[in-house]
Amino acid sequence: MKLYSKLKRTPLFFRLSLIALILSGTLHLLFRLSMTVSDLFNRSVGAFFRLLLARLTGWIPFSVAEILLTVVLPLLIILAILVCAIHNLRRYRRALFFVFLSLPCAVYLLFVLTFAAGYSTSPLAERVSLKRAPVSGESLYTTAAILVDEIEALENEIENHSNGSSEMPFSFEELNAQLIDSYQRLVGRIDGLHTYSVPAKPILLSRPMVYTHITGVYSFFTGEANVNTAYPDYVQVYTTAHELAHQRGIAREDEANFVAFLACIEAEHPYIRYCGYMNLLEYVSIALYTADPESYTDLTLSFNSTIRSELYGYQSFLADYENNMIGDISNGFNDAYLTVQGTPGVESYGLVVDLAVAYFQNQIQ
Repeated sequence: MKLYSKLKRTPLFFRLSLIALILSGTLHLLFRLSMTVSDLFNRSVGAFFRLLLARLTGWIPFSVAEILLTVVLPLLIILAILVCAIHNLRRYRRALFFVFLSLPCAVYLLFVLTFAAGYSTSPLAERVSLKRAPVSGESLYTTAAILVDEIEALENEIENHSNGSSEMPFSFEELNAQLIDSYQRLVGRIDGLHTYSVPAKPILLSRPMVYTHITGVYSFFTGEANVNTAYPDYVQVYTTAHELAHQRGIAREDEANFVAFLACIEAEHPYIRYCGYMNLLEYVSIALYTADPESYTDLTLSFNSTIRSELYGYQSFLADYENNMIGDISNGFNDAYLTVQGTPGVESYGLVVDLAVAYFQNQIQ
């Protein structure tokens, strides 16, 4: 009774936020317990809210999420400090206190309604009829060799910057249009995939964001796919495809990487296909180095000048940003978030190689 009496004296919006928190937590638990519930929710309710938020923010040329996090949130914190410090404003402290308590509840509600179910859905491999199995050094080498051949077939159509990195021969807007078209063609081939014509957005503070080692981020609370445009062009292309995969309900990082690859190689422009093969080659090469260093050495000796220049340009770009505390903190937060969602943490990005090997083995057969 005392607790009920105290709650009655709190603002209505705070009581509603507590109800939302309880309902969200219950629903989230159901996702963890039932793959069937997760599949159904992600394809229906989740798809509806992802589309709704994307439509609401899609017409705005800049990232709403970026403004909320870099401008609005700091201003709210400053406001809270002023309210606590200035005597004449102290009567507003109670209301502001409940506002700050309600915000996490609202964010969690949006997460559950839009994205949480995606981490507990049936595996993508099943939805695209691939048999995912442990990979060997031999299968990794075979997959990498296929990727090298595909890149070599496209190398005459690739232009390079002076530093050796490839150059995207169209605008970011045109990239969006082509990837959206690619995703439209993937509908029906990937069970449960939804698509719509809402483009990804460039991050305004892309250059400072490189220190966090973040190439892009899907903001579930605004429905936006955000891309760090300070990275080399071939990374931008693949990242855009990756974040658009998240926007379409593919939550797990390895699966978003694989769907991004499928979207890239489905594109009409050879440069986008090149970016898909090039980024996947990096993941497979890293896995091959761990599994079979000798085969990895043989593979790298087979790289043509296009691949070598691209990798050298990327390493040169990263040299100024590699070892810094901001990047370590960012990586730690991302790892913790992904682990809480039931994935292997940041290692899950690299698990795309299992899907890649299965995909190319299926193509050979």
